[in-house]
Amino acid sequence: MLKPDPGPEFRQHFWDYALLLSHGEQADDLSDWLHTVYVDRTPQPSSGPPDPDAADHAVRKWGERHSLPWLIAALQLTEASDKNAADLLQAASGVPANSPGYLNGSLLRIAADGRDQSG
Repeated sequence: MLKPDPGPEFRQHFWDYALLLSHGEQADDLSDWLHTVYVDRTPQPSSGPPDPDAADHAVRKWGERHSLPWLIAALQLTEASDKNAADLLQAASGVPANSPGYLNGSLLRIAADGRDQSG
């Protein structure tokens, strides 16, 4: 499921994975990432700041793994005023244009810049 092109069986693999998760099974890093990014999150502006525990966890995982998914999670969950924000933004600026996470990282950098200027 983590390949750039998961192939024609992706739908079935994803369904199986979701079913296992719904029964409490975990698949290490992927399950951890999904739980960190998507649990108790709403896209509504009134939902308040992201969960600081989730942000801290994402930053810690980024520090351990330096993987693109954890960088995107940390950028998404970290407030512009966070002590790690500058390092995360610097790392995001190094994501190559041909990377699957380039657009997401660029969008999060622009959003962080806007929050920083308005705050």
